[in-house]
Amino acid sequence: MIEKEIKFKARHGEMRLKLKRLGATMLKKFFEANTIFDTQDGMLFKRDELLRLRVSDRKMLTFKSKPVKSRFKIREEIETEVADAESAARLLERVGFRKAWAYEKEREIWKLGRAKVFLDRLPEIGEYVEIEGNERDIERSAASLGLPIALGIKSTYFDIFVEHCKRNHLKRRDLIFR
Repeated sequence: MIEKEIKFKARHGEMRLKLKRLGATMLKKFFEANTIFDTQDGMLFKRDELLRLRVSDRKMLTFKSKPVKSRFKIREEIETEVADAESAARLLERVGFRKAWAYEKEREIWKLGRAKVFLDRLPEIGEYVEIEGNERDIERSAASLGLPIALGIKSTYFDIFVEHCKRNHLKRRDLIFR
């Protein structure tokens, strides 16, 4: 599947009100624990690819390819559900991957027209809105929420956190709620 998305730094209280006024439907709300895996030499990171094990209401193993150049983040995403996250993590480690980073977030998923709108809250770096769909639906949803596409963020949460650590002279670490 090809994933198309863009993020915005935005306050969730305001976004929820706008989503409700626009007739959006909240599909679900949950907590996620994400572990990013890479080779010892950081091959996936160097290629701008991602291998993630996510534990939330489901357990998903996901590969994301390098994004194509666009005003949105567009990349191939291959996902499969796993029955046992601990066994999946051990399997990845046995075939040469290692845990590179872990992060947690609280997520709400909303349906606005044909787009999905995600309200993500992460420790330290705060609240983000991510819109996923085709380009036209992303543009419409962003406009209706008052989010200018020109201010959209294509960075990953890892990249956002690394910049946060640099700005605040912090050592990079896992991004988890304490």
